[in-house]
Amino acid sequence: MMLQTPRVLKTFHLVSLASLPMLGVILLPAFPENQAIAQDQQCSSWRKGNLELIDRKARNPKQRSPIYSIAFNRDGSFLAVGNYEKKVEIWDVKKLLNDTANAPKITLDFPQSEILTVKFSPDQKILTGGGSNGKIRVWDWQKGITIRTLTQHSKAVSSILFSPNGQFLISGSRDQTVKIWNLKTGEIKNSWTEDREIQKLALSPDGRTLAVVSLNGGEIKFRDWQTGASIGEIGKFKHPMYQISDAVFSPNGKTLAFSPFSSPIDQQPNQVCLWNVPNDRLEDCLSGHTAKVSSLAFSPDGHCLI
Repeated sequence: MMLQTPRVLKTFHLVSLASLPMLGVILLPAFPENQAIAQDQQCSSWRKGNLELIDRKARNPKQRSPIYSIAFNRDGSFLAVGNYEKKVEIWDVKKLLNDTANAPKITLDFPQSEILTVKFSPDQKILTGGGSNGKIRVWDWQKGITIRTLTQHSKAVSSILFSPNGQFLISGSRDQTVKIWNLKTGEIKNSWTEDREIQKLALSPDGRTLAVVSLNGGEIKFRDWQTGASIGEIGKFKHPMYQISDAVFSPNGKTLAFSPFSSPIDQQPNQVCLWNVPNDRLEDCLSGHTAKVSSLAFSPDGHCLI
């Protein structure tokens, strides 16, 4: 579980970017002097302590189009950035931190589609990207080549995950389907349809339970990721006015943190809710944000939630 009594440990005040919406945040796996990279319209990062802005040139500041997704590879040595401009940019993190202006990058094209989600494979050899056109690109990112394009979703691909062994890709889409892909062959191993458009997928650390988060209606369902069989659901938040933007399992798998917004009038919006998975109950709701909470991340020890 998390801290017994949740409390605010640190607040990030982004003075120079105050007018830009914050779309996400992820923890940097390596290089302990750098704690987090924030995903906004300019892909910025901060050093520990004084939150010094060290990179605002990862994108052209004159082009104010959003960055939709960012992901580190497993050891934190590379950062992938998927954006509105139909490209994925991959940065060597050490070089980026040491020389922002001249850091080299690898650029992968995703024609005719904004890139909503990116993910490295567990062995770090493959990068996948989900597009607003319903397609998924699979790249050998180090060689800069497309291995295959997966085309069976009919609407935007909102979330992608790798199976624990890296042999399968799990995708969720606005077409209300979850699909399991064999990455070696490109074939669909399994597929099922949910009741609503899918906003986010989260896989438990033991690789057994898939949380399927609907965009509207407050639905979160727990399923066996291989078969789609129902394991349970969070029914407390089912309501036509509820929307959920993000969900993430704690490292021990006992807590699912999720962020509902646009809630019913009699309930407080913009909270972060903590669901006790083994006991199937709401543990706590954290208040303090004044607008939509768009992204969540646990610290590696599970004691802190960002």
